[in-house]
Order: sequence, then C-alpha cells, then structure tokens
Amino acid sequence: MDRKPLTIIAEVAQGYEGNPTLAKLLIKGAAASGADAVKFQVVFADDVAVPDYQYYPLYQTLQMPEEVWLSLKALAHQSGLQFYTDLSGEQALALAQRVKPDAVKIHSGNFFNHRLVERILEAFPRVLVSTGGIHVEEVARFIARRKAI
Repeated sequence: MDRKPLTIIAEVAQGYEGNPTLAKLLIKGAAASGADAVKFQVVFADDVAVPDYQYYPLYQTLQMPEEVWLSLKALAHQSGLQFYTDLSGEQALALAQRVKPDAVKIHSGNFFNHRLVERILEAFPRVLVSTGGIHVEEVARFIARRKAI
C-alpha cells in the first residue's frame, strides 16, 4: 500500500450514538468529504465504567454487535476509506482482533494501562497513540521503551 505523507481521518468518535444507520451515514459523509480514513470509538460499558457509575447506562447504548462493526468496515472500504477504531479496553480489543481494522488508536486515557497498550501494539501493525494530557517526559519514556523492544 502506498503511503501518502498526510492522512485525513474523519473522527466519528461516539457520534454514531450506538445506531448502525447513523454510523453508515457518517461513513458516507466521511467519504464525500474526501477523508482518507474514518475512525470510531468502540465502546463497551464494562471497559470504561463500573455498573453503578451514573453514565454506565449511556455507555451501554453505544455498544454494537460484531456483525455491525464488520459491516461498517466493509462499507468504509467500499467507500474508499480506511477503517480505524479507538479501543476503550479489553472487550474493545477482543472485538478489534476479530474485525481487524486498518489501524487502531490508543486513547490517552489508556496511555498508562501498560498491559492493554502492549497487547494492542502486539496485535496490530498500525497503532496511533494519543498523548493529549500526557507529560512530555512520559511520552519520551514510552518511545524509549518501544525502541528497546
């Protein structure tokens, strides 16, 4: 695959609101905009919260079955887009290992979850790492650990 020097990623995040139809429309919009890739946050309530957390029910509404994610990936590819996912935890990682997105992103909220980060780095050939809110010294240590491997 030829790599362009710049990749435009249409960030859907959780904008699909757990609705497969809305997710498909957002992919079509990303393709129409000229983006190179579309990225969704794969959310499982148990990855991001405990059941008595006030927003746990909201997170549950964002969960979609594997078949939906596979259909979204297929639509993205049919639309000329790469399909990226943002992984929120262990369940999202397990789903992504089956769906096989073109790239995955580690959210800065999981930057210090070393077990999850290592598993993601081992599982996928292309990983984006968010460093928002992370001190530059921590980013430097992360890079040094990766170079040592």
